[in-house]
Amino acid sequence: MTDAIHPPTVPSEADRERWVAHAEQHSTPEPNTGCWLWTLCMGEYAQVFVKRKTKSLTRLMLGLRVGDGLCACHRCDNQACVNPAHLFVGTLADNNRDMMRKGRHVPPNRLKTCCVRGHELSGDNLIVTKSGRRCRACRRASKLKYAAKPEAREKKMQWQREKRRAERR
Repeated sequence: MTDAIHPPTVPSEADRERWVAHAEQHSTPEPNTGCWLWTLCMGEYAQVFVKRKTKSLTRLMLGLRVGDGLCACHRCDNQACVNPAHLFVGTLADNNRDMMRKGRHVPPNRLKTCCVRGHELSGDNLIVTKSGRRCRACRRASKLKYAAKPEAREKKMQWQREKRRAERR
């Protein structure tokens, strides 16, 4: 399908008003923040069925189309909020910047207390590098396993010889 044959449809103002009314009808106002909390949750974000397909209600309310590169961003940081006053249109980069600025980004490994083999990720067993957190016991076991292979030792020695030659040049 090409855009010339099937141009993307732009939601009309009437469609947007209809979705806002739908959001108002199926949400509960939160008095402290002013959020409209979506009561028909099917996940973290408000979703509705349109022509047998799941669509983001906040995107429909803002008149966004799939594939336009834009996001429905929340000023209130509440994923279940469908209050149009709390929503704004932004790019994915805008949304990521907003998330970082508000401190909502938590690297996945930061929450882990144990490695995949069950070793505790704390104290002397924790290695912190630029690329993340590592388990010292697992790293040691991996190095021992690698060093036990004769071809691995030879490969490492070959790599060291080539490195020294390159440094002399």
